[in-house]
Amino acid sequence: MLLKGVADYTIAEPVRMSYYIKQNNINNLYIAGTFPYNYKLRIATRNDQPIINIILNKAIEEITPAQMKALALKWGYEKEVFLDKELLTKIIFSAILILLFLIYLFILNRKLKRTKEALGKANATLEYRIMEEVEKNREKELIMLHQSRFAQMGQILNMIAHQWRQPLNILMSINQVLVVKYDRKNGHLSKEDIREFNEKSTRQIQLMSQTIDDFRDFFKPRKEKQTFCLNDIIKHLLDIITPVFEQANIKLHLIETKELFIKGYSNELAQATLNIFYNAKDALLENGIPNPKVEIKLLEKEENAVLIIHDNAGGIPEDIMEKIFDPYFSTKEKNGTGIGLYMSKMIIEKHMEGKLKVKNQNGGASFIIIFRKVTQVKKNDSIS
Repeated sequence: MLLKGVADYTIAEPVRMSYYIKQNNINNLYIAGTFPYNYKLRIATRNDQPIINIILNKAIEEITPAQMKALALKWGYEKEVFLDKELLTKIIFSAILILLFLIYLFILNRKLKRTKEALGKANATLEYRIMEEVEKNREKELIMLHQSRFAQMGQILNMIAHQWRQPLNILMSINQVLVVKYDRKNGHLSKEDIREFNEKSTRQIQLMSQTIDDFRDFFKPRKEKQTFCLNDIIKHLLDIITPVFEQANIKLHLIETKELFIKGYSNELAQATLNIFYNAKDALLENGIPNPKVEIKLLEKEENAVLIIHDNAGGIPEDIMEKIFDPYFSTKEKNGTGIGLYMSKMIIEKHMEGKLKVKNQNGGASFIIIFRKVTQVKKNDSIS
């Protein structure tokens, strides 16, 4: 009746219904609905044959759950399940998690991509700004270097004037002697007079020319680092500045223990040291020190060559001690550019890989310059 559509539903025992469905191979009908009771297998045996009961119970106990499920499926007690709902739920849940994770990765990847692009732009901008700032600093350093050179040119001209004063006085004396001889001899000069005048005047002119060459070579920049004797550079510099310091009644005293060799730019070191000497001179004159002096020490300390320039000008005020190497900082009321010590520190630390520091001691300021000492070489091999 169900197959022919005469009836929509039928009610029957599940065991009987499943039997007919299986028996007649009816594939488009199945048992639907649930029942509030469970079917239990009941087997009866004879009381006078208890052994049979024991055998049957033992046989039933040995049936596995899988075998029980197969029997139930065979007789239609249960409908075969081809898809485990619990497993399907787990799979769907896992798929959702994986999908959410992939979405998260996709969003994160886009954020990372945008961040990377932003960082790339920022880096490009930062790199440009750094290059711009480096260029500005380079230009600033060049300007300060030129200013320092101009300031030193004035110092050099002053030193040349002092170096030339004595030869010029001698030339004047030689010329006056020649004039006197000319007057005494009624306008006649002997060959001996002319020869003597020529030799003496030529010697003084050569001395003045040599002074120009010394200054030009001493302050000419070098492009490559060379090994040189620190003692020779300081002595050469002292020969140049001594006339200026003597005119100011400032004594220069050199103390050296042994020859020290370093590697760097000898002429740049001379310029840097010259700034320190002139700062010491100005401090001594401004403070009106009664017995002004500058002491120069060259000593070896472990693996280092140390140069100490000490004056007795009273020292540097503690409140400006950390500022004296700043660019354009000056305590001089007149003619103070504030770049001399800054350029000295730049030359010594940046160009020469040394160390420049200052401290107050023994009634004055001590500028301490430290370089890495190199293995001693022959004097003829050094470049000063």
